[in-house]
Amino acid sequence: MKRRSVVLLPLLLLLTASPAGAATGDLGHDISYPQCVSGGPATNAPTTGSFGVVGINGGIATYTNPCLQAQLTWADTLAQPPMLYANSGNPGSASTFYWPTAGARDPALCVNPTSNTDPGCAYDYGWHVAADAVAKASALTQGAAFVKGLTWWVDVEIANSWVGNGRTDAADVQGMVDGLRSAGVAEVGVYANGNDWPAVTGDAGLGTSAYTRGTSAAYRTAWAPYFAPKYPIEDGPVWFAGLNDLAGAQARCGTTSLTGGERLLAQYDDPDSAYDGDYRCADRDLTAPTASLTAPTALLVTTGTTKVAWTASDAGGSGLASYDLRRANAPYNGGLGSWAYTRRLLGTSTTVTSPSRGYTSCWYVQSRDAAGNVSALSNRRCVIQPLDDRDLAGSSGWTRTTGATAWYAGSFSTATRLGATLSKTGVRTSRLQVLAYRCPTCGAVTVLLNGTVLKTISLASSATGRAWFALPGFSLRTTTVTLRVASSGKAVRVDALATSGVV
Repeated sequence: MKRRSVVLLPLLLLLTASPAGAATGDLGHDISYPQCVSGGPATNAPTTGSFGVVGINGGIATYTNPCLQAQLTWADTLAQPPMLYANSGNPGSASTFYWPTAGARDPALCVNPTSNTDPGCAYDYGWHVAADAVAKASALTQGAAFVKGLTWWVDVEIANSWVGNGRTDAADVQGMVDGLRSAGVAEVGVYANGNDWPAVTGDAGLGTSAYTRGTSAAYRTAWAPYFAPKYPIEDGPVWFAGLNDLAGAQARCGTTSLTGGERLLAQYDDPDSAYDGDYRCADRDLTAPTASLTAPTALLVTTGTTKVAWTASDAGGSGLASYDLRRANAPYNGGLGSWAYTRRLLGTSTTVTSPSRGYTSCWYVQSRDAAGNVSALSNRRCVIQPLDDRDLAGSSGWTRTTGATAWYAGSFSTATRLGATLSKTGVRTSRLQVLAYRCPTCGAVTVLLNGTVLKTISLASSATGRAWFALPGFSLRTTTVTLRVASSGKAVRVDALATSGVV
């Protein structure tokens, strides 16, 4: 941000409606307190350019730009919507604005407020600085809804106060990003140059030269005892600072950004203006990627883990960055519960814990590109972990065998008496499969729903061993499932019952 002082002349500026979108490749300027005299309005404001970026603070995070109202009013007369930027910094426990107390979750856990290397305390400071910036902007005549709908930037400059610990200072920036987004700001990115960003966020102890998409896992591990990022820094856009000229800004747009996030703006020295020029990168990716689940491929699972895999593509050009996985579980007697999220997976597969006995698990995946675009929900895939034979109530005539390691859950039930039953009440289902033993001398078993025959299964076969027997499909219902021996004097061995009302 240029720190030039200029002679200010009063401007009468009218507030106009801003267009909903913004073009790429256009030019604008940024403006803040250095272009302000004695609290007067912004003057000598650029008459060229299609957008303006306005600083909220007076150079320090908790100070106010005395010309904020007038400068935002000027920026709102331009063709494209304004943007706002807020100063960041991490003064540590010396802060006179705010600092959390020991054990506070405000919202991160601050363990040791006397330490300048506690990431939770720094995150909380950044969160509250963000809240202060939102309050300052929301008090303007444009109102809270207007300013929260704009793109905001977290200004990261080495000239501000930092404790000099990369993981802690980066936690402060993460706190500002999360605080702004949680307050309702639509889009939040970072402003920095190629020297300041690594100087503030690099951490030799983590083996990193800067916080980037590629190194973010190390920071999240270090932060895990204190907080989990809500909106990872690298998912937001980047505003490159301090390029020498327009050509340099245009060239910088085509390179990797500081964080691995979207390349949105590049600032350059405009020799014809008291204001920095800004170029909106023409290669901005506005196209959402796609994602598709490819595994699990088998519907039934009898092991403790399940592999979930997917494919994705990105036609927008910024490149695939990460994946969010959704999972919900349904018991044998109910529907799917709430969806739980595993966010920011970097690979295209993961091994997860299988559902519990008698449960169905279902997954969706979404892909995210480096520009922050998120795909639609993928196709859904589910697996069923069956009920064990011991989960079914048995009538007289059944013998339970346990410790049978070759059988599901180590047990099976045997009967030879005609009419002996295994049953389960309250089953919400539209699909059934029975795992039973077949052999040349085996008997038969009838499957009933609320006493109505669904199918009789013959277990007599030249093949020997356990096999899954799929039952005809039927409409979703809550019912009592009964397995009734349909033969006399011939062994019927039942190992498991797979049931689901969601697949």
